[in-house]
Amino acid sequence: MAFDLNKIKSLFVVVDEAPKKEETTPKQEEKKTTDTPKQVVNQKENSSLRVENIPEEIKSEGTSKINQLIFDNLTTAISKANLPGEDYLEFVDALRAMKDIPLTDELKMQTVFATLSTKGLTVPKILESADYYTKILENEKAKFYEVLKQQTHGQVNQKANEVNVLENDNKRLADEIARLTEKISQNQAKMEQLKKDMSGNEEKIKSTESDFLYTYDLVANQIKNNVEKIKSIKS
Repeated sequence: MAFDLNKIKSLFVVVDEAPKKEETTPKQEEKKTTDTPKQVVNQKENSSLRVENIPEEIKSEGTSKINQLIFDNLTTAISKANLPGEDYLEFVDALRAMKDIPLTDELKMQTVFATLSTKGLTVPKILESADYYTKILENEKAKFYEVLKQQTHGQVNQKANEVNVLENDNKRLADEIARLTEKISQNQAKMEQLKKDMSGNEEKIKSTESDFLYTYDLVANQIKNNVEKIKSIKS
């Protein structure tokens, strides 16, 4: 049972695609009705692989916690790969069924093993099948990291590129602001100098005007006085 790509992607992004309704052909209908009891069991989640059977104290650690979607995918993969006959899964499932019986874990295991050994279960078979299911999990882990790699490239790297674009744009704007600030400072200094020049020129013009009027009055009055004196000459 491989990870459903859309389900796993939903851990990282919102999947817009609507799930397609699976069409059932007459042959498939016939196959469903002819499944053996073992095949039907394989298609159901083993009771020992349910999240509610996990002790509360280990359902989370730090910031990490059990993800229901991932848990369902992993346990379904194991259930789908259930080997024929009695093995690790049946042993653990039977052991879980005795959880409320007031016996020690050792007695419970001995009781379950004694019962299932009549159906051919052996300790080597339990250990061998446990190793097999561990490899099933490792295979699912590899598939998960392949999806994770795709998501990292598709989302994280894309966002990183957008960040780089914005950083470069901000640097360009900062350089432009620095250039404009320098230009404003230069213009301000030039304006101050021009104002000083204007003030100096105004004072000079007023001074020249004052000198002109004083000199003008001096010359005009001299002419006026001379005219008055001339008028007094008897012809």
